[in-house]
Amino acid sequence: MQIVGAGSPGSFGDEDAARLAQWEAAWALRQPPRNEVPAAAPVEALLASTESMAVYICGACVYRNGMGFSIQVLSRYGDEDTDDLTDPLWGNGGSPRLLVGIQFADGRRCSNLRADTGLEPHGKDEPYLHDEGGGGDAHRSSMELFLTPLPPSGDLTIICAWPDKDIPETTTRLPTDDIRAAANRVHQLWPDAPTQHTARAPKPPHVPEGGWFAAQLDEPPTQ
Repeated sequence: MQIVGAGSPGSFGDEDAARLAQWEAAWALRQPPRNEVPAAAPVEALLASTESMAVYICGACVYRNGMGFSIQVLSRYGDEDTDDLTDPLWGNGGSPRLLVGIQFADGRRCSNLRADTGLEPHGKDEPYLHDEGGGGDAHRSSMELFLTPLPPSGDLTIICAWPDKDIPETTTRLPTDDIRAAANRVHQLWPDAPTQHTARAPKPPHVPEGGWFAAQLDEPPTQ
């Protein structure tokens, strides 16, 4: 694990300091702002279900640079492999088993397949899905995610799959009017400040063969 602090540039050369500044700018784009009070948006949908499980989204917190939301999981009988749903949600080594993909109306897309460090520079208009944690018990669990930037006008498509639980790829389309309107109600409190970054190297996830997630995983990372 590598930790890069905001006060590190003094020990670097000019080139390293410039790259660190790029990292910090990329990291800030991929996080919920620490200086904003978000606005709520009614984002609701049943993403997938079987006779014993359901995956759904209910509500979103909208910021000026993106939106936070929670993927909820309900298990009718409780998970048979563990005392709670945390391990099935995240798997070993931090890679996701519950797969979530996002596609904007203009074709831009991202997913939680690439659970990278969040430190590499990228264009501010390139979508990114950041893991904000989660947890639960034998019957209920959640995955907290932050999507940046805000989706453009048109439908927001959410793709979901959980191969380990026999949930195939499903596609759900949601309008973005309420999400974009909520961004106008965000309240900024004070100027933002730099933060620390933690880098991790997760294991590759298990994805369904020949589907949306397999195609997305084969694409080269956006620079």
